Amino acid sequence: MRVTAVLPFMAEKREWPMSDEHIHLQAAEWAMRQNMEALGEHDFHALEQWLQADPRHADALAEAEMVWALAAELPVAAPRTTTAQRREAPRRAAWRPRRRAHWGAVAASLLAMTLGFFASEELPPMLAEHRTASGEIRTIQLDDGSTIHLGSHTALDVAYDRDTRRVRLLRGEALFEPAPINTGEPRPFVVENADGRSEALGTRFLVRDEGSAGTWVGILEHRVAVSLGEQREELEQGQAARYSRTSGIQRLDDDPRMAADWSRGVLEFRQEPLAHALERIAVFRPGLLKLLEGEQADTPVSGLLHLDNLENGLDRLATQHGLKVMRLPGLTLLMQQDSPRPGHERE
Repeated sequence: MRVTAVLPFMAEKREWPMSDEHIHLQAAEWAMRQNMEALGEHDFHALEQWLQADPRHADALAEAEMVWALAAELPVAAPRTTTAQRREAPRRAAWRPRRRAHWGAVAASLLAMTLGFFASEELPPMLAEHRTASGEIRTIQLDDGSTIHLGSHTALDVAYDRDTRRVRLLRGEALFEPAPINTGEPRPFVVENADGRSEALGTRFLVRDEGSAGTWVGILEHRVAVSLGEQREELEQGQAARYSRTSGIQRLDDDPRMAADWSRGVLEFRQEPLAHALERIAVFRPGLLKLLEGEQADTPVSGLLHLDNLENGLDRLATQHGLKVMRLPGLTLLMQQDSPRPGHERE
């Protein structure tokens, strides 16, 4: 298989190395040690070497420290802006008194969550044949002439064999344009995710992994046969469905063209609840995106955001609804214009 050019609207594609997940795991371990014990000189030296080894290490450590601060409901520190400040902060933090006993439970929970997440969710995508980072979109051309557009933070494996052209979607979403079946290519084209499969019947279609909610399938052209165990549904152009082990295959009123907007370099919203719009935006940018004003979660929003200028689009969307955007390391908050900083009460 060969990889073709990145879509035009991603002119400044960000390259993320294969070890990115490992860096965040190491950062979580350093953050836990700083908050659970007083580091010695040998530890200081090891941490200093780790920070100097890669410029991403300092940013990953800042994000991990933010998780600890939020977990313990501590005031959030101002973002560190220089490498020197980032390197000095762990040394100062090391001489703080040991945390109270409840930190033990926090540490155990965070470590278990981190290890469990990487083992169950991240390891297969890390080893995937094709994958994208947050905000990255890529097109791959397969040897049989099929085309796959990978969405943000997506991972999949191509597992063609003698009988079937099989693609396994491990994470994220992808738009599939399979080469048609003919005398030279008799094998069916199938996309597998979770316990189900989507078989192309001469078509363009989108498949999205929604985690515990199931798998979403939308048809842009022709038909797709969706199967889950003994259940089978054929979807026509313009139709969509979601399948899961708990609910089976359920037809939806969703518009597949709207769901595939990212393949055109945009995110389009038409009277979508604000909370849903932010969930969609979060898929295409790194870090967490959180709405603090719960009463505005159902506020309908409309707009067109360009993926190559997503942060400005987020700022405009927030301003239209009387919100301000606060960006912290690994975390972006939307709050009322007059809201105080997290961890800082009004006087």
